Amino acid sequence: MKHLILISLIVVARFSYAQEIFATTSAGKKVILNINNYTWRYANSEDSQDPCKTTRTASVLIQNNTSQDIYFYCFGDYTGGTLTHTKIKAHTPKQIDRLYTVWGQRYDLMNCQYKWKASYELYDDTKFNEYPQSSFDGLTGFESGNFILNDCETKTITIEQ
Repeated sequence: MKHLILISLIVVARFSYAQEIFATTSAGKKVILNINNYTWRYANSEDSQDPCKTTRTASVLIQNNTSQDIYFYCFGDYTGGTLTHTKIKAHTPKQIDRLYTVWGQRYDLMNCQYKWKASYELYDDTKFNEYPQSSFDGLTGFESGNFILNDCETKTITIEQ
């Protein structure tokens, strides 16, 4: 009987050793652990891509070449778009990360188009909450423009006096 239990344990250990183990990371990604060579890989190959590819995001680098601090206003012209702003000190760059590149349904994606304005004034935030598009159109600024982003891209916008 002892020999039968020992043989059973050896067989189970041998098959367990040759198998791969599926696990989930703390970030919720599925991985496959290979016990033979102590390696792992993502179960979904898309998970191994840069986060900006899986979340469809990109960045904008704003270079303030003016002699004053400015406020950079940005509006994503897509469903649920929000108006955001950031202060950029004189003669310095600032990067805005995690801007969406596409919006829509899974099979009907459209490029996100962004509008921006640069101003020396900080406007009252309370008027931006309810109607971001009309709030953006009501802003006054000394420079403005539009941009479209591609996944993982960092677009540079230079603000001149």
